[in-house]
Amino acid sequence: MREFRLFFAALLFALFGSVSVSAAQSEVTAPVPTTSGCTTKALGRHPDPRLLVACFYLPFVDGSFMDEDYKSLKLLTAFASRDLKGRLRREAECQIRIGGICSLDYNMFIWGQDFENVRILETRFDPTRKIVSILIENFGNTILFDYYFVTENGTLRVDNIVYHLIGRDESLKDFLK
Repeated sequence: MREFRLFFAALLFALFGSVSVSAAQSEVTAPVPTTSGCTTKALGRHPDPRLLVACFYLPFVDGSFMDEDYKSLKLLTAFASRDLKGRLRREAECQIRIGGICSLDYNMFIWGQDFENVRILETRFDPTRKIVSILIENFGNTILFDYYFVTENGTLRVDNIVYHLIGRDESLKDFLK
């Protein structure tokens, strides 16, 4: 009888343990980005998509980690799809060539040029659709962003950012043609 109880307990743990692990990916969570944990090396080849997206906001959330969005853009480029990486490269080349703004005249991470008291309110990952939704607060206003991922060579890569604005949605890839 004791062996049966141990077997039953192990079976329950296996069943519910695996359910809680897979469900954890889609739960609302607030991964805590840190300066040491938000590097390409620390994130590794297969980072938790929620943590990766939260890391993009570290320079805006933590004032002591300020380099504007330089580090966020560098991190995004490291985990971008081939298509998005090419669009970002063409945008950077255009800005250098003309010495100013090309297609992108806003900060792609906060949908604006200014930021203050940025907070991450929610981070959610839908593994079926490969979308990370992040709700941030900037200047007291909440903004929802969806980060669309694709799989390239077995690795999830950021392919697009969709900004849910009042009355309309905007797409990063629509700006970066």
